[in-house]
Amino acid sequence: MKNRYFNLIFLVLIVLSACNNKLEINGPLKETTVVYGLLNHVDDVQYIKVYKAFVTEDNLYDAAKNPDNIYYYDSINVYLEKLRLDGNMFVSEGIIEFDTTTAIPKDAGVFSSPYQVLYRTKDGQPALDNSYYYRVVVENKYTGKQTSAITNLISYPSVFDFNPFRLKSFYPNTTLMINPFTRLTMVAPENSAQIMVNFEFYYRERNAITNEVVKKGPIVINLASSKSLKHDTDFDLNLNGGRFLTTLSSKLEADPNIVRYDDTCSIVVWAAGEEFVRYNDVNAPSISIVEERPSYTNVANGLGLFSSRFYYRYDNVLLNKSAVDSLKHSPTVKNLNFYAY
Repeated sequence: MKNRYFNLIFLVLIVLSACNNKLEINGPLKETTVVYGLLNHVDDVQYIKVYKAFVTEDNLYDAAKNPDNIYYYDSINVYLEKLRLDGNMFVSEGIIEFDTTTAIPKDAGVFSSPYQVLYRTKDGQPALDNSYYYRVVVENKYTGKQTSAITNLISYPSVFDFNPFRLKSFYPNTTLMINPFTRLTMVAPENSAQIMVNFEFYYRERNAITNEVVKKGPIVINLASSKSLKHDTDFDLNLNGGRFLTTLSSKLEADPNIVRYDDTCSIVVWAAGEEFVRYNDVNAPSISIVEERPSYTNVANGLGLFSSRFYYRYDNVLLNKSAVDSLKHSPTVKNLNFYAY
C-alpha cells in the first residue's frame, strides 16, 4: 500500500470537513470511517488501515500530526468475513480476527509519523482461500456503526509459458535460461485487472586487487504492464536486448579494478484487483481544466478502498550463453568488465 494515496484522499476529506461551517455550528458531527486494505492470499499476515475523519477549529496540519485525531485505537473491532457465493447471495463461512499493531512505522508526511496504528490478523487465524470472497468489517464498539467492503482474491496464474522452453508451471528446482531476446508468454492471474512484470538482474563484483566478491543488484527492467485484463488473457513479455544493455550501462560505473559476473536473476509478477485499478485511475493526475473530479470508494458507510493484489517471484532465471556473450562483447557494456564464470 502506498501512503501517498492514503494521505491524499484523507487530507481532502479533512479539508472539506474543516471548511464546512454549517456542519460545525448547526448539525451533529457525522462519524466517517476511512478504510484501506489490499488482501494477498499468499501473505502470512493481512493488514488493514483504518482512519477516522475529524473536524478542527485549530490549524489543520497541526491537528493531522496528532494521532488521537485520526486513529480509533482499540475502540473498534476489525475482522474479515469469509464469504461463499451461492447464486446471487453471499453465505458466511466464518471470520478472521484482527488486532492492533504499531510495529510498522509510517513514512513521513502530512499525518502523524512514524507512529501509526494498523490492524493485522491475529496469530493462529486461518489463511485466506482464493476461491472465496472476503468482507472487511469495522465496527465501532461504542456507537455500533459498521463500515464494510467486499473483494475477491487474485489467484495464482494457471499457466506460465516461457517460449521456447514451454515451461507450463513453476517448479522450485526448475531453472529457466533466457537471453535478452527471449519472448515470454504469460497468462493473467484470475481476478486480476492490471499486471506488471519486472526482470531483476543480479550480478557479482570481484575486486581484482583484494579478490573480494560481493553480490549486487537488482537492476530492475520492466517486461510488461497491461490493464483491462480478463482471466486467461495471454500477453507477451520481452526482455529487449538493446534496452537491457543500455540500462546496465546507465546503472553501472566502469572500474578497471572491478570484474563482474552475471548471477541468478528473477522475474517478479505484480497484479492488482479491479477496484484497486479503478481507484488509482480516478485519483491519477489530471490535465483537465475542470476542477471538480469524481470520487471513488467501494467502502459501504465510509470511505477508502478494499481490494486485492498478488505478488510472485520466480527466482531460478539464468542468462544463457548468448546473453553472457552479449555482456562480454557488446560495445554498450564492454567497459563494465563482464565475464563468464
